[in-house]
Amino acid sequence: MVLFGSIVVGIVIVLLLMMVDVVIGGVLALGIIIGILIRVVLLLNDIHKVLVMKKEKPDPTKTALEKYLEERDGKEKAAELKGQ
Repeated sequence: MVLFGSIVVGIVIVLLLMMVDVVIGGVLALGIIIGILIRVVLLLNDIHKVLVMKKEKPDPTKTALEKYLEERDGKEKAAELKGQ
């Protein structure tokens, strides 16, 4: 139903633009088309930002490996300081 309504509104706009001067009608039509295209680009940019912001869950394997390496390095430093 929304598509049908959009088609009817489009037809009415075209008929109105055809009634005015060719130059004015062309400028108005071009303005409408460019405005719609700019709005589509802005909406796509917003959708892209939302999708990029969703982060993946951290990998438990990488997290465990990093924790192990930090603990190992900490123990080695403690042993070096103790041995001095």
